Amino acid sequence: MLFRQLRRRRAKSPAVRTRRLTAEGVLSADVKQSIHDLLTREFSYYSLLKEAEQQEFVLRCVDIKSNLEFEAREELELTDEMSLLLSASMAQLTFGFKDYVLSNFKKVILYPSTFYSKLIEAEVKGLTYGNGFISLSWSHFEHGYEHGSDKLNLGLHEFAHALLLDKAKQFDVEAFDILEKMANFIKEEVEFTGMSDSLFRDYGLTNMHEFWAVAVEVYFENPVELAAKYPRLYRVMCVLLKQDLASRVLGIPVLK
Repeated sequence: MLFRQLRRRRAKSPAVRTRRLTAEGVLSADVKQSIHDLLTREFSYYSLLKEAEQQEFVLRCVDIKSNLEFEAREELELTDEMSLLLSASMAQLTFGFKDYVLSNFKKVILYPSTFYSKLIEAEVKGLTYGNGFISLSWSHFEHGYEHGSDKLNLGLHEFAHALLLDKAKQFDVEAFDILEKMANFIKEEVEFTGMSDSLFRDYGLTNMHEFWAVAVEVYFENPVELAAKYPRLYRVMCVLLKQDLASRVLGIPVLK
């Protein structure tokens, strides 16, 4: 069953969250400044935000990080910067949501590179499990943010799977129906022409779960191109993610 009932966490105001995180010892002026510097240097999405939005984004990063457990395997050394960048990726995906923490996902497991999954008996870059675990190749996660326009972002891809599992009941059902119709349209075009789509790699046409995750990658890495080529699909992604990224990038309204 694609959609299932999951508990929802009531979003608190920035002031309340700031007081709580400060009391817990995870938020201070120095911490906020160091996170701001890290995101300014490493996270292009962050540069698109206004000052007040950046303050909210930093707060969300800290809040998400405090709700997750991070584990490194195969001699990979986990650093605080790695945990923050992973939290920032999740914050980027859910920035349009008031209820932005993926409450049913509690642990992110990191591997140096691809790893073997006994579940599917294959080498993989990432996996998202319904029991609250997300496994990622750290090198491929880094690649996703070092190459911001190749439509390959492992962090956003796996967190998109988690978002669908965690907040399916909050999604606009009509919008998701349109998303499925667009997926079928693109798949039929690819099969008819025998040529891959310029935006959606073939893997994304495997099923709706993968189309959704790949659509998230395309939306965040090529929003202007997506809006130009598939305006209806872009609009649907804006509804589902509660963001209008192409308008933010261009500085002018894209949606009409």
